[in-house]
Amino acid sequence: MNMGASLRIDGGTIVTPRGRVRAGIAVTDGIISTIGKESELPKSARTVDASGLHILPGVIDPHVHFRYLDTPLDESFGLMTRSAAAGGVTTVLPFIASLESIVAGLDIFKQIYEMAAYVDGSFHAIIFKQEQIREVGELIKQGISSFKFLLPYKGSEALPGVGDIDEGLIYLGMREIARHGAVAMVHCESPDLFFRLRDELLATEPRDAHWHDARPNACEAHGIATIAHLAKLTACPLYIVHVSIKEGGDLVRRARADGVRVWAETCPQYLSLTRFDTDKVWGKVNPPLRGKEDIEQLWREVGVGTIDTVGSDHCPLSPDEKQGLWHAKPGMPGIETMLPLMLSKGVNSGNISLERLVEVCCENPARIFGLYPRKGTIQVGADADLVLVDLGQEEKLDVKKMHDVYSYSAYDGWKVKGWPVMTVVRGEIVMHDGKITGQPGHGKFLQASLPSR
Repeated sequence: MNMGASLRIDGGTIVTPRGRVRAGIAVTDGIISTIGKESELPKSARTVDASGLHILPGVIDPHVHFRYLDTPLDESFGLMTRSAAAGGVTTVLPFIASLESIVAGLDIFKQIYEMAAYVDGSFHAIIFKQEQIREVGELIKQGISSFKFLLPYKGSEALPGVGDIDEGLIYLGMREIARHGAVAMVHCESPDLFFRLRDELLATEPRDAHWHDARPNACEAHGIATIAHLAKLTACPLYIVHVSIKEGGDLVRRARADGVRVWAETCPQYLSLTRFDTDKVWGKVNPPLRGKEDIEQLWREVGVGTIDTVGSDHCPLSPDEKQGLWHAKPGMPGIETMLPLMLSKGVNSGNISLERLVEVCCENPARIFGLYPRKGTIQVGADADLVLVDLGQEEKLDVKKMHDVYSYSAYDGWKVKGWPVMTVVRGEIVMHDGKITGQPGHGKFLQASLPSR
């Protein structure tokens, strides 16, 4: 019998995209060292009884914003990753950005992340300027293999100090990213449609109810079609972030049929909330919340495989940033509620299988963003990143019990069925029964490679 495991998990049901098996897991030095019958597992310093629970790979959140207003970077990383640990998320991929050189500040981001984080993480880089495109090759060498562009950020929507982000910049960026085999991520909404519709609505009936009408489905559909065409022209691997519209699946299928290597992501808010389901200003996100038909179709697209991943688009904002619907910043917290919502609205509501949840929330993001097989899978040799879930446990989401600094959640008061009861990151239990047991500094920066899917 093998000896010397640091952690043993007995009696649970392991879930992978390919099926389920009742087996135990032994962990040595943060790595899964044995999977098998309990009689085959080594003795361990600590044993967890997972009877009645399902053991999933730790969730990977591929879409996270860590900024907290007037909060130092280390505290922001700490708050974000505490929330992640509480929600069964063991790896996060936040966006980093700079108005100047991204490379120049990268080591600082890495150092502060490893000082403050409770879970592991890698970074996406946002490209704002043409000069930053020249840094793509060096950033890949330093462990970043995904680069984001924000199509709607121009004109009055442009970020201070950035200027317009247009199709020309995205084309040049895609051309360079494709040369290295990396991934371009794009927020696909047509700014020109939005500006015209916004101005028309503000000139006639500038009521809050009309804000969503300024960014209709057509705005996103046109953006997806345009960006997919640029990806075809440049032969660039494309990751479409936060698909929110019922037409999105058809557009992705057309792009794939046209030879584009494209992945699509949606978010729990687009699978669960309509524009009428939450407080207007706190429910403001870009793209906006849609209708029931969009929700139903997006679940179908997740189920059949057209949509590859689910990310939270976690974006915590303060009350000062949420004043007036037309001028409030878009975004809401969501990393802590992502897995409970996917279990409740997805698995327990019959929209997807648990195996499919593992695929879209664990394995696919690991493959796309160059972290597989270290992350996103339960196999010998992989990092021991695990989340134990109770499919039958019912909870009422309570913002007062959440780990974010701002006391708001679009899901406050919602009843959910299916709950993460333990989060394990590289063999360390960082959350147990809702209590954070890990420590800041346990999280490590991950060197991402090129996509393997």
